[in-house]
Amino acid sequence: MTGHVDLLNPNIFSHVVLFQKAGEDLLIGMEAKKMLLNGKEHHLRDCRVKEFYADVRLYFETVVEHLLKKLPLENSVLKNAIVTDPHRQMEVRISQLEYFLLQFTVLLPKDVPMDEILEQFSKYQAADIKLILEKAKLEKEKQEKKKQEDKQSESSGKKAQDVRVDALWNMITSSFPDLVDLASVMKGIMTIPHSSAPCERLFSKVKKNVTDQRSCLSQETTQALLVLKSQPRGVLAGNFEIKDSELQALKSPYRLSKKT
Repeated sequence: MTGHVDLLNPNIFSHVVLFQKAGEDLLIGMEAKKMLLNGKEHHLRDCRVKEFYADVRLYFETVVEHLLKKLPLENSVLKNAIVTDPHRQMEVRISQLEYFLLQFTVLLPKDVPMDEILEQFSKYQAADIKLILEKAKLEKEKQEKKKQEDKQSESSGKKAQDVRVDALWNMITSSFPDLVDLASVMKGIMTIPHSSAPCERLFSKVKKNVTDQRSCLSQETTQALLVLKSQPRGVLAGNFEIKDSELQALKSPYRLSKKT
């Protein structure tokens, strides 16, 4: 493909077709390209070469179309998550932050009302964080310079990483302490499991999801249990009391599972 394609554009597939490369520029491997260039030696007619390139193009189009269907382009969480990026300080909207505060109430710090977070967001957009972003940029340049000087180290050849967004928020709160609650919410947004959580987050903690003892434990159930487990609680585990009714409700399914 040539040029930049906006993944959030609803007419993305027509743009993908528009930015396609010419046939001779398609990635088909050098051996195949040599064979096609010397088509007469391999008894290849021009029409067969055109058919081959058409099939290759159709393959790439099919792959792109499949990816576009699988990618969570309409996922509201991912669309609104750009609110956490300090580089887009003036582009993001307060409604994007409200989305997370209403959908994930657990993100709110204890005893901090939502209005306080929204007020801090307004202060954040009015704050001058250019120096902080410049400092992060200099940090990246420093890493690149160090790796160029130390070419014999294991890290040589690797591209210097940008300063992480959560680290940027730590730098912001160092300069603007009154935004600490907002920073807490922003870092909480970054920990929300993404669309491939069942593959990456779930199975990194659950080695074998289905066994003889838990044959009905689905990925959705395990994910829900992990979400509940990760939620902060105001009561220490040692002081947590289970009501008799709750205990009975837990025992009954266990006994039934033993009978089956």
